[in-house]
Amino acid sequence: MSLGEKHGYRNAQVTVIAPTGTIGLLMDCDTTGIEPDFALVKFKKLADGGYFKIINDSIPPALQRLGYAENHINEIVNYVKGYGRLEGSPCINSEVLRNKGFTDEVLQKIEEQLPTAFDISFVFNRWILGDDFCKETLRLDEDQLSDYEFSILKHLGFSDKEIEAANDFICGTMTIEGAPHLKQEHYSVFDCANKCGKKGQRFIAAQAHIKMMAAAQPFISGSISKTINLPAEADVEDIKECYSMSWKLGLKCNALYRDGSKLSQPLNTSAGAEV
Repeated sequence: MSLGEKHGYRNAQVTVIAPTGTIGLLMDCDTTGIEPDFALVKFKKLADGGYFKIINDSIPPALQRLGYAENHINEIVNYVKGYGRLEGSPCINSEVLRNKGFTDEVLQKIEEQLPTAFDISFVFNRWILGDDFCKETLRLDEDQLSDYEFSILKHLGFSDKEIEAANDFICGTMTIEGAPHLKQEHYSVFDCANKCGKKGQRFIAAQAHIKMMAAAQPFISGSISKTINLPAEADVEDIKECYSMSWKLGLKCNALYRDGSKLSQPLNTSAGAEV
């Protein structure tokens, strides 16, 4: 301090908001920094390969504050994240699969993978079911098993609608929109930086991100580390408008990110073919 008082300071800040995305998960935070959640259900890419499922733990207490009954909260949460089991699933369940030749051993392997699955179709593959079962019981050949686009569920006779219905029950819709018991007037409480899942339509616009940062900027001498999320369909004019608005509101920096523009992006909201 004494040296600074004597010689002065350059490039020094009293306060900043650091990039918290790298440590937020370890800190058990539902969101990181001055920003909304990326999505209600995310899939975090691991450094050594693979993904794990992250669910916003603030949903149940938020629903409690809004006055929803416990049984209704459970139904809403399961609508979002899925039940993670075959029991009770429409169209694709243990009983139906047993009738198609699935053994208890293979069904157990499937059950173990469901709680963290992107999509139910990802669980039905040679690595989980086993090559012997696939070839001897399901009568699949090597070409079929090696084909990335080949669907074991469709091979078993399930339609797209049946697979979708089972997937919504087991893996969840990934969105709170359309959840049972939830009033539409409460949808905005759960809005995120991106459209949630395949069915979600709502998201917080980039302009709202910028205005939130602008509200905090006068109290911070430095800049704010925050990702301003844009949908995949955003164009050059949208990005230009965001930078112009940030400048006019006095922000010292911003970081724009268009969904899907980086193949190795750390968080995803769905496992659709377009991703």
